[in-house]
Amino acid sequence: MKITRRQLRRIIREERARLISEAMDQSGVVESISAGVQEAVDQGLGLFDIEGILRGPAYGFTAETVTSPLPMVMIDTRGKKYVVINSKYAESPDAVVGKYAIGALE
Repeated sequence: MKITRRQLRRIIREERARLISEAMDQSGVVESISAGVQEAVDQGLGLFDIEGILRGPAYGFTAETVTSPLPMVMIDTRGKKYVVINSKYAESPDAVVGKYAIGALE
């Protein structure tokens, strides 16, 4: 099957737009999780309380607290997993709020 230059350019343009859109969606998710973690920090709550805030009606994430091997809150959104963990265990987080690091799992 042959592809014309015009078709190839259109395919590249669509793929590029999709990748840019996904990158923008990811930054929006991290910002939303950061807002929830900031709410918990402002209230003086701990890591295990962050799950409840992120599951609440204001954020609506699917979250679960995991204690092994490290205590963390895992958030599953759009097929991608994000983690809230103590910042001393994070190497290169996407965001840091108080003593908590937020990042996407690879």
